[in-house]
Amino acid sequence: MNTQFTDSARQNTAAIPADKPPQIPFLKFEAIVGRGGMATVWRAWEGIMIFGAFVGALTINLMQQANTFHIVDAALDMNANWGSLQLFLVLIMLMTAVAGALFSLLLAIAAINLKADQTIGGTALNMLSPALVCFFIRLIAQQSELRMFKGDAASWFMVKKTMLGFDKAKELGFLGETFLNKVYLTTYICILLFVVLSIFLYKTRFGLRLRA
Repeated sequence: MNTQFTDSARQNTAAIPADKPPQIPFLKFEAIVGRGGMATVWRAWEGIMIFGAFVGALTINLMQQANTFHIVDAALDMNANWGSLQLFLVLIMLMTAVAGALFSLLLAIAAINLKADQTIGGTALNMLSPALVCFFIRLIAQQSELRMFKGDAASWFMVKKTMLGFDKAKELGFLGETFLNKVYLTTYICILLFVVLSIFLYKTRFGLRLRA
C-alpha cells in the first residue's frame, strides 16, 4: 500500500506546474498521511481543496459586504493598511483549512461507519465537490462564478515593493523583484511549509522512522 502511494506521490510531485505552489506543501502533508498508513486519503484531496477554496472565497465576499473588521475601509489605503489585509488573508486561509477538514469527514464516515471502499469514496468526493460548489454558488450568489464583492485578489492581497518602503521606480534585481514585488503572502507560507515539512521528513528521527 505504501509503495503504491509513494510512486503516485512522486509522479504527482513531478507533474506540479510552476504556477501552482500551494500543491507542493499539500503533497508533503499527503506523504506524511500516506506513510502513516492512510494511503487512500489522498484520493479525495482535489475535492477537499475545491470545497475549502469555495468556503474561503465565499467568506471574503460576505465579509466585504458586511465590512467586517472595517476591511473595506482598510483596502482604501493599502500602503498604510497592507498588514491588516494580510492578517485577513491568514484568517481566510485558516477558515479554508477548517472547511476542507470538515469536508474530508465525509470520507471518514463512508469508510468507517458505512464500510465503503476508500478509493471509491474518495473518487465520489472528488465528483461531489465541484457539483456541490457550483450548486451553492448558484444558490447564494445567483451567478455562475463567485467573485469578490469589491476589487480582486491583486488589489486586496498582493504585496508590492512600495508597501515595504521601496520607491516604485527602484530596481530590486531578480531576487528582489521575485520575492518582494507583486507577490502574495501565500507564496511565502507555501515555501516555509515546504522547507519545514522537508526537514521534518528527512532530518528528524520521527520523520525518518515514518519514511522507513
